[in-house]
Amino acid sequence: FTALAPTADVVRAEKLGMPSPFWGRFNWRGNYLDRFTSTNEQGTVLAVPGGYLAPSELLSPEGKSESDVTVLKFTLQGKDASRTHSSVIGVAPGVSLMKTKPRSDLDVWKVERIASTRSVTTVWFVDWRDMVHVIDARFLSTNGSTWNIADSFKTSHDWHGAPVLCADEESPHYGKVIGVLLVPEEGEARVSLFYSSSPAKLSN
Repeated sequence: FTALAPTADVVRAEKLGMPSPFWGRFNWRGNYLDRFTSTNEQGTVLAVPGGYLAPSELLSPEGKSESDVTVLKFTLQGKDASRTHSSVIGVAPGVSLMKTKPRSDLDVWKVERIASTRSVTTVWFVDWRDMVHVIDARFLSTNGSTWNIADSFKTSHDWHGAPVLCADEESPHYGKVIGVLLVPEEGEARVSLFYSSSPAKLSN
């Protein structure tokens, strides 16, 4: 891993084993208001047993219903993963799961290491470049299922969709993915935490 965190944190992360998310490029095509439209988005995707976990706008264009969209073409780490439209469900504010069988050559994150919790003081972010970032409660302000990140904590759109893991060694959820980092091109960065029902949805 490449460190954007203290060495001790990187050592702990490597011992646990971290997710291997992928950078995805998405192209939605379909009919909207009787016109053919195309939407392009990109961000980080994590393969889980139930499908692909990613920021919602990657999997379903904002303002369009599922019936408007006919085909999703996308690549993960430059490899084609195009398919016809699959159902998309929300699992956290601004985060969705595309229900499908992940591509066989992808590293699928184990469901045993997915959890829903609000009682965390330190978290790791892991992105598609195998970079590890650590952030503690000094930079987080709680707002229900969303944690706002202080402006003084700098991150870029390259981290959009990065899995968020519990880094509290005393927590029963230590080392588990508990949400997703959202870094829109416009707007504030935030951590979106899984709903209580989300681990089951992500599992199958």
